[in-house]
Amino acid sequence: MSGYLYILSNPSFPGLLKIGHTTETPEQRLRQLSTTGVPSPFVLEACFLVTNSLALEQAVHGLLVQHRFSQNREFFKLSLSQALELTLPLIIQAAQEENSNSPQIITKNHGLTDSEVHILQVLVSTGGQHGVSQIRLESYTKLDQLDLEINIANLVAKKFISRSRESNAYNNIWRSTPKGTKFLADNNLIEEWMR
Repeated sequence: MSGYLYILSNPSFPGLLKIGHTTETPEQRLRQLSTTGVPSPFVLEACFLVTNSLALEQAVHGLLVQHRFSQNREFFKLSLSQALELTLPLIIQAAQEENSNSPQIITKNHGLTDSEVHILQVLVSTGGQHGVSQIRLESYTKLDQLDLEINIANLVAKKFISRSRESNAYNNIWRSTPKGTKFLADNNLIEEWMR
């Protein structure tokens, strides 16, 4: 059954992620979860469209069993970066199995510069729930301030990254959007970063 595997966070449940699947859109699922019993709305951290979302959800839950907060709930005690690091190989494998009948051509002509890809990779792998400060991004990427700001502006325009709520007047904090994370996964750029 085609659907989405999603990863959600909620400020009311610090340190916990809700990982599940839906055959509706992630936005519809977020609305369903926004009830009077939950003090604050859930935040969509990542989502992946797959052919069999239920099977992938079950495989991911099995993989994360030691992180499960409660046996009968879809909450897991781990950071977003930990969750992505553990589950992305399984998600990528599921996507490749779905497309095994037709050869998958991976192209590096994806429309981003190497610097933009590198910034996105840093945000996905080290950003966690709170993101990465612009100062840390500058040190990770070795870009000067102007080049970094230009690349960030391009990524924001493409909706691959967004400014975190924790940003302040002295320093911006950036995080990958679900679209940015999906972009890296779709182009096999997360695996390339982890090598």
